[in-house]
Amino acid sequence: MQDVKYAILAGAQGSGKGTLGKAIQKRFPGRFFTIETGAMLRDIVKEDPECEVARLMREGLLVPDKLIFDLVTEQN
Repeated sequence: MQDVKYAILAGAQGSGKGTLGKAIQKRFPGRFFTIETGAMLRDIVKEDPECEVARLMREGLLVPDKLIFDLVTEQN
């Protein structure tokens, strides 16, 4: 197997990205890690139910890409 630098799982909510990501981690221990933006957003809303992310999610709107990018890069 070639040395894979990145693998991105994309799909709609509930399509199994998280389940597949966990299966890949289990199959290749220490070689992959996951970033679950949905879980990150839910944690933010739990911490501050009145924040902008919570408002967007309540209204059924998408969280802007810029905010997701900032959130993911802040975690690394």
